[in-house]
Amino acid sequence: MSVNRSVWKTLFDQNSFPGLPCPTCAPGKLKLIQGSFCLEEPPFSAAAHSHDDWDPSWIASRFSARLRCDEADCGELVVMAGDTELVTVHVDEDHYSGWVEDEVLRPRAVFPAPPLFRIPERTPHLVGEQLRLAFQLFWTDFSSAVGRLRTAVELLLDDQKVPREKLTSSGKTARMDLAERIDVYAGTASGADAKDALHGLRYIGNLGTHGGAVSKEALFDAADVLEDVLLGVYEKRSIKAKVNNLKSPKGHQ
Repeated sequence: MSVNRSVWKTLFDQNSFPGLPCPTCAPGKLKLIQGSFCLEEPPFSAAAHSHDDWDPSWIASRFSARLRCDEADCGELVVMAGDTELVTVHVDEDHYSGWVEDEVLRPRAVFPAPPLFRIPERTPHLVGEQLRLAFQLFWTDFSSAVGRLRTAVELLLDDQKVPREKLTSSGKTARMDLAERIDVYAGTASGADAKDALHGLRYIGNLGTHGGAVSKEALFDAADVLEDVLLGVYEKRSIKAKVNNLKSPKGHQ
């Protein structure tokens, strides 16, 4: 599995809300509740229209909307809020063909946050907490979201009993950085794919740690790598346990 990048839009038209995944049930998609969308320009922004130098880019409209999971048995309710932004788009219609400015929606908060990927059921609680925070931060700051993924990796290694400290040649203890901890864990990983994925986690550790901005695509890449690792560590273990149950005498009763 990987992030379905086509639905994770940070800008979209008010008539085409993306079908984001439900934060509660696996198959559900979030749909706009009819009549719940509200778009309003506050008085201070409207008053600026009379300024001699006014430009459409000055508009500061706010919007809110309620979304519901399309799975009837779930029906999760999600609230979205944000502002608008002007973008230049090309139109080709009967009466006009050319470039125009269009007002689109930019969400700033979505709660409860849709998941970038499904968290395996056996994932430790502390790791899951960090992942859910990363999903929330997607709408506000990509770098902060990646920071939460990085923390999730550290907690994953804690769960796998990978030490945080090492003994130096001088006999003193020193903190192990994320890359060193991954190297330790990779030495116990089985299969080339598992090792490759674990070393790919270094990418998450390096993102955003040098003061640079993180792109949306880089965040998606990091999420894809971490999802693969989580599935390998927790999902496959669960499947193996079920297979062993089937092989046991009870499994044949």
